[in-house]
Amino acid sequence: MKEKIMVVEDTFCYAIAALGAFDNSETDVIVVGNLKDALLKIDEYQPTIALLDVNIKGGKGTQVGAVLKKRGIPYIYVTGLDAVNSTGHLMGGIIAVAIKKEVNDKLVAVKTMKKQTKDSEVWQEAYKILKKK
Repeated sequence: MKEKIMVVEDTFCYAIAALGAFDNSETDVIVVGNLKDALLKIDEYQPTIALLDVNIKGGKGTQVGAVLKKRGIPYIYVTGLDAVNSTGHLMGGIIAVAIKKEVNDKLVAVKTMKKQTKDSEVWQEAYKILKKK
């Protein structure tokens, strides 16, 4: 049986990279780009695993995580880290991508990858980390 992966990502180029990352005969992937669709697709698509952006249109990825948790569906977060200067102000531009999981209701980075890493490799790494659980 194919792994059914739900990716929640609202940035088009990253969503396309996620589709490409799992373009094989062992997985079936759906990408949704906002909170409302993500919550609807959990019941409709019935994913076996989910990769979530923390900040999505219409809400927070953690809202999707809470529903997945109730249903016993494994999930992990993938999010961009903005450049910050020495005074703590955002300089703009993603410098890295963090793969995070929930620990005691807080998000904790389990791996950080430099932005130069191919986006498809980030999604694949998040999937591998989640499958090791």
